[in-house]
Amino acid sequence: MATIDTIFAIHSYLSREDLGLERKENEGQAYYILYAFEEHALISREDLVKVYNETAPLKMPTELPPGYIGPFESLDALNQYGFALGDTLGAGRVALASIEDFNETVKSVNNTSDFNQALLEHSNVIANPDRDKKKSLFGKLFS
Repeated sequence: MATIDTIFAIHSYLSREDLGLERKENEGQAYYILYAFEEHALISREDLVKVYNETAPLKMPTELPPGYIGPFESLDALNQYGFALGDTLGAGRVALASIEDFNETVKSVNNTSDFNQALLEHSNVIANPDRDKKKSLFGKLFS
């Protein structure tokens, strides 16, 4: 498996109506991951859903439009998910950015390397300090 340096996860704060869903009593807005990617590819929906189901306290609505991951009740819950995603996929860090920051970054840069750096500067970056400390099975056998 290739090493992932940074996972970028783009999120938005949405209501059920924003998602095209019927409004429910006592359900306000929540955060949703719109998409996640690393330098070379999108992160698979299967990986995103798996980590959500293992870590999130809320159940993902079955009627949620394709591509959305959530809901997350708070930025803290979103950050916890980001940490778990980075840990599960072995990334060095996860950069959580709002869709507004993502769109502004797209407008302001001209190439991919500038884009990644600019988006990092406008993101909440969650480092995975344990990534390099984890040992492979081979490393554990010979330590």
